[in-house]
Amino acid sequence: VNAEYMGGYNVVLKAMRKDRAKLVIIANNCTPVRKSELEYYAMLARIPVHHYSGNSNDLGTACGKLFGTSAMCVIDPGDSDILQAES
Repeated sequence: VNAEYMGGYNVVLKAMRKDRAKLVIIANNCTPVRKSELEYYAMLARIPVHHYSGNSNDLGTACGKLFGTSAMCVIDPGDSDILQAES
């Protein structure tokens, strides 16, 4: 089974508010205000946060997108062990 993820700041915030996100990944060049807001929502919802070492273009490319994304979230890990590796 393939993993399901969503990319984009607004989409990630919406997924956290709807309690769908299992893991939040933030690029290293995300603006400080957005980063702190994502971290705050994640703390309230008890969602783990991973700070990606690459920039937003690298994060978008790692997701298989042709554009950059400052944040992404894992909705369904599928067969991967990404959530166990993070904790």
